[in-house]
Amino acid sequence: MKQKKIGFIGLGLIGGSIAKKLHALHPELTIIATAHHAETVAEAFKEHLIINNTMWPVPQSMIISEAATTSSYVPRLLSILHI
Repeated sequence: MKQKKIGFIGLGLIGGSIAKKLHALHPELTIIATAHHAETVAEAFKEHLIINNTMWPVPQSMIISEAATTSSYVPRLLSILHI
């Protein structure tokens, strides 16, 4: 895998599942994330899934519709995750 660091905006069912699978397949990968709830970020940090233990602000201009993002990247993600 060429990437060394990846970030997630949201660690719900989709983001959390992808982050966990990437971590399992590529433990050398650095994962950073933010979420709607601080508790979600704290839990992911406690599980050693992400390196940041606090939320970071995401400008509204960076937020893309989850449906659009998911549908356009799912085939590529599945190939990366070997699913």
